[in-house]
This record gives sequence, structure tokens and C-alpha cells, in this order.
Amino acid sequence: MLNLESLNERQREAVTFSEKGPALVIAGPGSGKTHVITQRICYLIEEKQIHPEKILVLTFTKEAALSMEHRFVSLASSEHLYLGVSFGTFHSFFYHILLESNLYSQTHFINQTEKRRLLSETLKAFCNRSKTTENSQDQYHLEQETESILQAFGYYKNTLNLEQSVGKVPEKYRNSFLELYYDYEKHRKQLGKMDFDDILSVCYTVLKEQPSIRQFWQKRFDAILLDEFQDINPMQYQILKLLCKEPYSVFAVGDDDQAIYGFRGSDPSCLMLFQKEFGAKRITLEVNYRSVRELVQVSQAVINENHNRFPKKLRSYEEENKLVQNKIRDSKEKPAFAFRRFETQEEMFDYLLEKIQQTRCDGENTDNLPTNRMAVLFRTNGKMQKFAAFLYRHHIPFHMVERMKNPYDHWVIESLLLGLRVICLGQKDLERRDLFKVNEYFGLEVSREWMIQYAQTRNGEGDSQKIDKFLNDLEGLKGLPIYLGVMQLRKRFGLEEMIRRKTAKNMEEQKECFQILEWFTGETKSVNGLQELLLKCEEPRGKGKVSEQKADLELMTAHGSKGLEFDMVWIPFCNEGEYPYGKMLQEDIIEEERRVFYVAMTRAKKNLELLSLTGTKEYPRYPSRFLNPILRLPK
Repeated sequence: MLNLESLNERQREAVTFSEKGPALVIAGPGSGKTHVITQRICYLIEEKQIHPEKILVLTFTKEAALSMEHRFVSLASSEHLYLGVSFGTFHSFFYHILLESNLYSQTHFINQTEKRRLLSETLKAFCNRSKTTENSQDQYHLEQETESILQAFGYYKNTLNLEQSVGKVPEKYRNSFLELYYDYEKHRKQLGKMDFDDILSVCYTVLKEQPSIRQFWQKRFDAILLDEFQDINPMQYQILKLLCKEPYSVFAVGDDDQAIYGFRGSDPSCLMLFQKEFGAKRITLEVNYRSVRELVQVSQAVINENHNRFPKKLRSYEEENKLVQNKIRDSKEKPAFAFRRFETQEEMFDYLLEKIQQTRCDGENTDNLPTNRMAVLFRTNGKMQKFAAFLYRHHIPFHMVERMKNPYDHWVIESLLLGLRVICLGQKDLERRDLFKVNEYFGLEVSREWMIQYAQTRNGEGDSQKIDKFLNDLEGLKGLPIYLGVMQLRKRFGLEEMIRRKTAKNMEEQKECFQILEWFTGETKSVNGLQELLLKCEEPRGKGKVSEQKADLELMTAHGSKGLEFDMVWIPFCNEGEYPYGKMLQEDIIEEERRVFYVAMTRAKKNLELLSLTGTKEYPRYPSRFLNPILRLPK
């Protein structure tokens, strides 16, 4: 049901914008964009008498489309009035166009495994044509390279930007990018399968070359509403231009400051093109209903450093209603924003652990735990997995959407388990790969050739006698408790010394290895025998939600947090190399990296803490350049 009283002035302007002509609504974080879109649909139906079946609403994910539809239906004053509005994703709608065109029947999509296999065959054929000799190690690299090449192919299909697509593949393939691409496409078509990205290019071709089909779809809808418009890619934008005809009844909602999917081909400049080429009226929603005033100010200071953006003057809801001047701040109330520095990752993780436990206690004391949601947001999955393992070792419940890596899947623990298997089970069951690991983990300095010969014959001479003696010494420890066996492996058999040698150039990694070593050694005190230990090591495999209880703590990447909100947010590793990610970056990439940081910051409703490492005198770490405008703010 339409409710104009629930809207502020800018929201009302957007919702009641003329049904004829295009509008570009720039919606800052927490500005109520979903409410505006659903109210806009109600307005078109109730006030402008547009039939629901003539309204199309598109967004980028199935979950977002379903959520939008649910929000809209909940507003319905009567079911029949709203029945027929079409909600979907860009890809699902474009695929529907292909099926309805009668030029394409239901097709099978090629899955990721099939794509890797098909590209691997294409690469092998290419190497053979190029008379490139590949040894076994190069063959391994070929398999590793398929993922980056497939991503480059997908980027090319979404953007048609050859230069940037070529830059995403390994250097040795760059001069042959198009040759590889067309070979791969030829074989894919022979299989009769379609890539997910092909939906766009094929739909574009159909609409451009078939006037009757294009005209049918131009007449099919009287109003098109687009959500998360900043995530559109150039190919989707071109299809949109073909689908629309004057007077362009298109209502596009997005925020160029939250465009963070450039690696997939999304291009926020399409918003500016839309305003220019469609002649769209721009309306900016500037009131943030999510975050308190201090958090809006610090996040705005960060994003204002970007140049290629629409200008905005965002303000909090309390500012808008002049509540700030009348509010008497409680002397015990903690600041909404904090920036903290730590010398080591260990200190940072210990601090986070303390704050998480303290926040939970505060929530329990106020009976507010279910709503006191916390999140730790990371730039990379790797850093997130390290912290997940840290929490797991301390038995702290958390939830993580990403598949959790088994904290026991670390080479230090793998080396200990290998040694324990020899102690408990003997060497007769060791496989060839285990022998290679014995050599690697315990630093026997035996050549690969000797390892292969030893694995094949088990008749040692020369270097391989070292392995015989080593394994026999291990078997001499039979009968020891697991804990004592681990201590023998660490001290007598040189595992600790090997860790020091292997990590000599990375003190942070060395500290992490010894932390894992100490934790695992402690774990072995409470087990009875090798089998119980092996079962314990398998227990967390594949778990994300470590506990169903108190799942109020989320671990997420900055990209994964988009669209969500939390009372308390911590962003660790606010250092150069993480924000922005990488080195020697181009300006457009730095701007996107700043947007990623901004998105993470704007997830916080009440409290936000940014954490960075100082490093040591020998290995200094530098704070992210994105922090500079915050540090310049008046205290």
C-alpha cells in the first residue's frame, strides 16, 4: 500500500517522479532504497494505473530479487491488485527473452568442472601447435592457469574490453588471447552447451539483429525498475538500451560509491552514461537511517577522496532531525568510532577475542544479545580463514558463510600427524607421497631422484639411507603417549628447527606456525591414541557455523558484507597491501579499492573499529592510505 507519509522529501520526490521518462536515483548507504523501490511500484499501480503485469523489476542476484518481491507483497492492500509484477535477475530475464524468441530451446549450461576440462584441452592443443615442450611441472602450471583464463574470458564477454581482458591472463598467453578464446568457444558450441555469460552476448545479438523481437519486448513493459544499478556491466547496459524506447520509463537505483565488482566486469561509469544518453533526472537520497552521525562522517571522509563519482552530502538521520543538538551524551557511552594499532597479528587477534567476549557479556547483561550483532570484515578470504581458525582454537562460536578451512589442514600439523603415523603404525603403510613429505617436513636434504628410487624399490643406498635411519628411529618410539611423541618430533627430530629455516624470511608466518604448533601440542594431551586424534582432526571439516548457539558473530569478506548491517563492526588489517589490495595499482583500481573499504565501513550501525598493524623495526607495516582523511578530521 502506498504510504507517502513514510518518506522523506527526497524519497518522496523519487517515488512520485513522472511515470514517463527516466530517473537515476543515487541511494547512499542506509538511505532506504528498497523502501523507495517498493513504494514506487505501489505509486505506479495505485496512482498512475499501470497494470502490474506491465511492470518489470530487475536486480543482480536471485536472493535480492526474492527479497524485493517479498517486501513488495507485504505492502499489498489486496493480493489481486499487485498480482503480476515481474521480479527477476538480469540473467534470468535475458534468458527468458531467448526462450520466448523461439530461436533457442531449453539449453544445458556448462558447469565449472566442464569449463576447466575444456580449457585444459584447448591449452594442450595450443601448446602442441606452438611446439611448446611442457614438462610435468609446466603441465601442473597449465592446470593452475585455467582459472585465471576462464575469468578473463568471462570478463571479455561482459565488457568486450579486449585490453583489460588480455591483462588478466598469464603473460605467455597474452599475444594469443583471441586465438585461445575462439578455440574454446568453438569447442563449447560443439558440445551444445552455453556459458552463463553467453546469455548476455547472445541476447544482445538477438535484440540487435531481430527487429520484430526487439519491438515486442519494447512494448511488453510500461515501466522498468532496476536495483543495484552500480553493478551493471557494459553488455547489460547495451541490452538495456535495446529494450527501451522513448520516453524511457526506466527507474534506476544505485550508488556509484558502492560499486565493488569491477573484477567481474561491472562498471559504475554506466550510471553516468545512463544519465547522459537517456537524459535521466538524477535524484540523490542523502539521509542515512542506518549509522550514527560519527560513523557517517568518517566514512564520508574516506569516500570523498574518490574523484570519479557523483557528489553527495550524506548525513545521518539524527542530524536530519536535529537530534544531535538536543542529545545529552552519556559520560559512560563509548565513542562510536575507534582506530587502533598493534605490533603483531597475535596482539590484534587477542584484542578482537577480548572485545567479542566483552560485547557478548554486555549483551547478556542487557538482555539484548539477539540484536547485538557483530561482524569482523576482511579484505581477503585468506585472512578471514586465519581468524576463523584462531576463534575455533579458542572455542568461540561464530558464523561464516564461506566454507571453513579445517584448522588442522596446516603443513605444521600435517608433518606431526605424518610422524605420529610412523610411530604408531610403522612405515609399511607409507605411500610414496608420504615419503616425499617426510623428506620435506623434517629437512633430510635427500634429493628428489633418491626419493623416487627409494619409493619404488625400498632398497636404500646413498642418500636414501638417511630415510631408513630416520623412519627406524621413529618406530623406536612406539608405545609413547601421543603428547610425548609430538614433543619428540618437535625437539629430537628437528621439526622446530625446520620451521625456523622455512620461515626465516617471514617472521609473521614463523610466529603463526609456532602458535599453531603450541595449540596442536596442547590438543594432543587430551586424546587417547592416534585414531581418536585423527577423528578430532576431521571434526571441523566443512563447518562454517561452528556453533548454533550465540551465532551473533559474523566473519565475512568486505565484498560479502554488501547489503548487510551490524551493530558492531571491526575491520582488521587496515594496512597498505590489504587496503588497497596489491601494489603499484592504477588510479581506477585504487578508487574501487577505496569503495570496497567504504562498503565495509558503512555496514556499522552503532560502533566501528579499524585495526592496523605497525609491524616490527625489522619488518615494519604501514597503515592504509585510506585512513589519512580520517586522521585529518578534527577530534
